[in-house]
Amino acid sequence: MTAVKPQTNLDVAGAAALEKELAGLSGDVVVDLADVSFVASSGLRVMLKTAQRLKSQGGSLAVEHANDTVREVFKISGFAMVVDIRECPRCPPVRTARRLGGSVGLGSACGRSWPSPE
Repeated sequence: MTAVKPQTNLDVAGAAALEKELAGLSGDVVVDLADVSFVASSGLRVMLKTAQRLKSQGGSLAVEHANDTVREVFKISGFAMVVDIRECPRCPPVRTARRLGGSVGLGSACGRSWPSPE
């Protein structure tokens, strides 16, 4: 698993930086959104393209530590049906935390690991 942690909102500029960082990655990738408070359509596009590319190569894309606002954007846009949105069970809970779609991976971008809930 490769972890990526954007340090800025995923607006046009932040999405472009994330796209460059994700471009060379393969396998299972998790994007830790702990420091992201806003995701624009350009950020969704980058993550959707990356999820599709990784899936075609046998990998996956997951996001974690998304705040309530970002989770709502994912839900309304349908993004939650494409990418695994998860929380680390050892991190502080968020109001709307629940696993949505996708496959369950092991581990966390925050460096913790836990057993699969299957």
